[in-house]
Amino acid sequence: MNRFATIAAACALGLAGSVQAADTDTTYSDQMFFTNAAIGGMAEVDAGKLASAKGSSKEVRVFGQKMVSEHSKNNDELKQLAAKKNVQLPATTDAKHQEMLAKLQGLSGDAFDLAYAADMVKGHEDMAALLARAARESKDADVRMFATDTLAAVHMHHQLAVDLQQTEMAEETE
Repeated sequence: MNRFATIAAACALGLAGSVQAADTDTTYSDQMFFTNAAIGGMAEVDAGKLASAKGSSKEVRVFGQKMVSEHSKNNDELKQLAAKKNVQLPATTDAKHQEMLAKLQGLSGDAFDLAYAADMVKGHEDMAALLARAARESKDADVRMFATDTLAAVHMHHQLAVDLQQTEMAEETE
């Protein structure tokens, strides 16, 4: 085996080992869905808590609290499904989301509100794409149902985030 193939195999094994599943019927793709959905959901809750505490506008604080409430509920449903499928979810967010939260923590006032709104638009776009793919491609009916059911709420959150971003941008230019 050439050196590139050895490295690629080691990386693939390392990635597969980071997502633990006892259920042999759970595909690698579904396992990655569980991992990415959990990370995204935790990041939404963490960012929402930050926004409800640090937001300078009432709209940002209210939206942040809504994200905490609704994503906590979705995260609990994901945990239940993962337990049913014997999939171990990550306990914390990944480096990308931790960096986003650290950036937000360093901001205040209008700068915080604008950055939070932009992050929520991007985060909900990413989550919608993840859910749409799982709804369309998962071999597991339970995963497809969860993804389909959750996708409607994420589309609504995305639209609310876009509206929030537009409001915050308009207020900054006044």
